[in-house]
Amino acid sequence: MPTDTKQKSSTAIEQEEKESKSKDGKSFGSFVDYNRTVLKLVSDLKHLRNFANELERNEAAECIDEVLERVEKDKFTVGVVGEFKRGKSTFINALLGSSILPADVLPTTATLNRISYDLNPHVVLQFKNGEKKDVPFDKLEAYITKLSDESAAIAKTIEEATVFYPSNYCKNNVEIIDTPGLNDSAAMTEVTLSVLPKIDVAIMVILAQAPFSEHERDFLEDQLLSVDLGRVIFVVNRIDDLNRSEDVNRVIESVERRIQKYVIERAKQQFGADSPEYETYIKKVGRPRVFGLSAYQAIQAKQNDDAARLKESRFPVFENDLQKLLTEGRGAITLQIPVDRIISTCRDILYAVNLRRNTLTLESDEFERSYNASSEEITDLKRRKSEELEKVKVAERDTREKIAPLADELPEELKNSIEKAIEDAEIDPKELDNRDTLNSRLGKLVDNALRRASDKQATFLQMQIDNAIASEIERLAGFAQDVSTIMRRVDVNFGAIEADGRVTGRGEAVAAVAAVVTGFGGLYGGYRQAGVKGAAVGTVASVGAVVVGSVALAVLGLPVTLPAIIGISIASILPGSFLAKIAFKKDRVELFREKYKSAVLKEFGQALSKIDLKHQVHQQVEAAFEALHEHVSKEVNATLSDAESTLLTLRAQYERKAAMTSTEQARLHEIEQTTLSIDDAAGHLSKQLAQVVGI
Repeated sequence: MPTDTKQKSSTAIEQEEKESKSKDGKSFGSFVDYNRTVLKLVSDLKHLRNFANELERNEAAECIDEVLERVEKDKFTVGVVGEFKRGKSTFINALLGSSILPADVLPTTATLNRISYDLNPHVVLQFKNGEKKDVPFDKLEAYITKLSDESAAIAKTIEEATVFYPSNYCKNNVEIIDTPGLNDSAAMTEVTLSVLPKIDVAIMVILAQAPFSEHERDFLEDQLLSVDLGRVIFVVNRIDDLNRSEDVNRVIESVERRIQKYVIERAKQQFGADSPEYETYIKKVGRPRVFGLSAYQAIQAKQNDDAARLKESRFPVFENDLQKLLTEGRGAITLQIPVDRIISTCRDILYAVNLRRNTLTLESDEFERSYNASSEEITDLKRRKSEELEKVKVAERDTREKIAPLADELPEELKNSIEKAIEDAEIDPKELDNRDTLNSRLGKLVDNALRRASDKQATFLQMQIDNAIASEIERLAGFAQDVSTIMRRVDVNFGAIEADGRVTGRGEAVAAVAAVVTGFGGLYGGYRQAGVKGAAVGTVASVGAVVVGSVALAVLGLPVTLPAIIGISIASILPGSFLAKIAFKKDRVELFREKYKSAVLKEFGQALSKIDLKHQVHQQVEAAFEALHEHVSKEVNATLSDAESTLLTLRAQYERKAAMTSTEQARLHEIEQTTLSIDDAAGHLSKQLAQVVGI
């Protein structure tokens, strides 16, 4: 066994740094030697990785490897995230001062796009098969968007696109990542979630017209705050759509209050002010700083050298803060990520040491009793799991039957919206002679009406499916609690936790044993509003939202919108010579209106005849429940597998030795003391870093 665990603790470094720390305590220049601090943290991480491997904490070792790789690359990655149609690509273009990334009113981004520094602007595509290809800037849209069927098909073959551009923000190894919008599609959401653990700062783009929605709150809590990143910045985009500057300020203040109330304060109440979980929230969010801006106004102003409009966009205020973060705050944020990983790993290792020590000191009969009791608990959980998953299937069937009438009503609702739009349209008789203009105007009116009706029906369908999923999740909360309770009893059986809830050994090191052992414990984070307090189905909520959110596109995205309607020629409805024979202008207009309405409804009916709406709605229900079923099954199976593996490991260890030898006792003690020293130093350094970034 390795024994090279005696080392100089980073406490000594911290003491030296305190001597030269500036009076205000917030300047990065207060650190004596940034590189030396990095080297010390790397050394601590490598020691902890060795301990994790020795104690068979494989997942902890893998997490350390990921952090070490990030430190070695010395890149600082800024990820721009948010739901689809929030203007993320336009926001990045405003940062660059040029329309580099494709942007559109429809969901556009279909790949992961990196912005890196290079004096020579160019684009490199990385395909999923390993190939690379250079493409011109003006051809980028054909590869990374889904604005056409052809580009969407190509985008599916691309791993990521790297845009090299001489942006000052990207100097010194800084990367900006444009991510696909959340809730656009399951595949796009998966791309975004996969990159979150690799970013240092997240810029979360929120829409001024729908500031900090429930889905955005869940994404912040369940995804951004659960990965190794340093800071989250909030941007409220499209403030130019608001009527008054007072409205802008009210929206910004509202977002700040909602983040403080529903994220920070709730975490404080749930975890406790002194808990490591709450400390993590504070370090990543800090005092919520929300920037209201118009990315569209900013890019227009920069391209036209319009200083007044640039100021009106409020973009310079954000840029000043970002520049300060990239210069003064970067070092502290870069250090915070390995520090957080050290603190988390220390808790895991101390728990493993305590569990192994207690297990190997049990008497033979006590071990057998504990082993058999735990095996029975696990067997019972397997039976319960099958029963609960069958109930999910029953709930799916019930939901399909309940929602079927809604699918039957969809065509009629959409037809009514078309009829009303045409009947309410004001048509000047003179417009009948200007057919192209009239074509375009009426087409847009019908298109907008159809979209509004589609959104309304999709929202209602989504609410029905959401409610059904939420009911199942609330029901499953009891099962999740049972899983956590049984896993806790397994710990009690082997002496990690005493039956009255007191932790044996160093309390702060293993205070969250049940959460460590039970992967299912974090399953319900996205549905706390259903009465579950944070220990319930997290990622299922986001998966369900993605499936349900696709109803408007997959079910109601019929090919009868603007392009198809504009294609209906007025000349084909009523020839001009025929209209000319009608003496009264009003009669000409009303006759045209009826003919035009009939033609549009005919086109719409033909489109509907090609789509089985009920089948597609049922597919959405099936996909949502399948996501829930799969996630519950996966998480419980993982928990049971880990528990069984732990039992087998404990039995093998016990059978190998009836009691710990003096050498093993000394080794565990050595690991424990070194880990405590590293943990203590990391805790002090974490507080110092929080001061540097102004938390």
